[in-house]
Amino acid sequence: MLSKGRYDEALAAYRQVMPLRPDGRVKAGLAWTLVGLGKPTADRVWGVAVGSDPAAVDQLGETLKAKGDAKGAKALWTKLAASAPDYAARASLQAKLSQ
Repeated sequence: MLSKGRYDEALAAYRQVMPLRPDGRVKAGLAWTLVGLGKPTADRVWGVAVGSDPAAVDQLGETLKAKGDAKGAKALWTKLAASAPDYAARASLQAKLSQ
């Protein structure tokens, strides 16, 4: 749903899954959904997702790209690089951004 820009549907799905499986993948997806919707809580949830598992956020970018949303992946990686510069350097995010 995220790769298709269907943020409202994605939000409903993540809200159902979060209580059952609050892992890094779900946090990353929920955070990116809230960013996409421009919700007031987006920055706080994004910070939690990045702070707890930046690799899961990075992997969400890979998933977006693989599903045809290269623009969304690049936007996610740009935000991740700004939010977690140490992780960005370790994970070579700059290489992904220059593709």
